[in-house]
Amino acid sequence: MRTYNHFTQEDEVVVTGEALIEQVKGEVMSGLSGRIPEGTVDAFFKAMPYKYIVSTPAETIVQHVQLMQGLKGGVLATKHTHHLDLGHSELMVCMPSKAGNFAKIAGTLAANRLNILGAQIYTHNDGLAVDTLQIESLEKKPILDERLWQRLNEELFAVLVEGREVTYRPGRTIFDRKERAVPVTTVIEVNNRISDMYTVIDVTTQDRLGLLYLITTTLFKIGINIHLAKVSTEATRAIDVFYVTDLLGEKIVDERAIEDIRSQLHAALDVDER
Repeated sequence: MRTYNHFTQEDEVVVTGEALIEQVKGEVMSGLSGRIPEGTVDAFFKAMPYKYIVSTPAETIVQHVQLMQGLKGGVLATKHTHHLDLGHSELMVCMPSKAGNFAKIAGTLAANRLNILGAQIYTHNDGLAVDTLQIESLEKKPILDERLWQRLNEELFAVLVEGREVTYRPGRTIFDRKERAVPVTTVIEVNNRISDMYTVIDVTTQDRLGLLYLITTTLFKIGINIHLAKVSTEATRAIDVFYVTDLLGEKIVDERAIEDIRSQLHAALDVDER
């Protein structure tokens, strides 16, 4: 839709930098309708990465601001919405950032046989993580059963706050005929040139139930902390990009450590493909 709008505008006005931030902020303030003070919104924008502001729709930012305000002194806030026109539901999770938390979310969703179509992870500079995941049932439909959402929220609280173990255990993936007809070779790239602050891990592989859990738990086990992620699916191809550091917050530049990332991910993903 953004591409369509771009090519159908008669007089395009390119807005970048501070002007773009102010434009998005104005849209967010309008969406909030005065429910949250402007100073709070200003602080939110200053605390979030520029990449977040330029890539997140204003209506989603409105929900994120409200979710973070709802957290207040708490430890976990969640919200779900449905996009019937797109055929999926969306889960938003706000919590203190901690290595391994995203893997726990992915595992909890997989345990409930929910497929992750896309995910965006961003970290507020005061240590709060805002995760947004687009999910569907195995029948490729939105999740409209409120009883399932209640159970899901209870399980997320149990694993993220109470420290219970994720019950999901990846088994041999069974692809349907359509998925097998278009096999996707696993390709893993590790890049230290794209970002000054983070090592970027790019994973392209066959989409499957529990894929994100496989990737994120593998990274967590070898001491990798995910600061930002973009997860997307094209047909049967999953394209996942992770901005990461080691547990000390440093880029991963040692060649042996980089090769270990590649080999560990290949070991986890290639075994699951067979």
